[in-house]
Amino acid sequence: MKKAEFEQFVGLTLDELWVYGEMYIGWKLPTGIEFEWMKLNSKRIKDRSKVIEEIVSSVYINEEKIYPCVDLSIKEILNESCVLVVGRIASYEPRPFQKGYTNRSGPFIYGVNHTLISPDIDTKSLDFKNLLRAKGLLRC
Repeated sequence: MKKAEFEQFVGLTLDELWVYGEMYIGWKLPTGIEFEWMKLNSKRIKDRSKVIEEIVSSVYINEEKIYPCVDLSIKEILNESCVLVVGRIASYEPRPFQKGYTNRSGPFIYGVNHTLISPDIDTKSLDFKNLLRAKGLLRC
């Protein structure tokens, strides 16, 4: 996969993460984003285009070397206009773009901080899992 294609893929990934989060949280999320890697001395990145640039520069090495397992999680609603997303790159060796851990295309695995998940939504139910599958957010 070429770098420009991966940049577009990361943008679509963030869109999907929002849908995923809204399904677990039960309401529409603010559209603003801040991002930081889950590692010591990580700097917080603001602005969607800079977040995409940061993820791409850390995950994409070249067309044949892309880290295959990257967690992206909604950690916190910072205010009425912004969400904090955190990321973690697993220690697998980079490889060509492929299906990932969740059997979806690409390296990204979505998550939501458990404190944000609505108690009114049965996220363990078959109906909920089927809804995730219908939206392409779960393939397992």
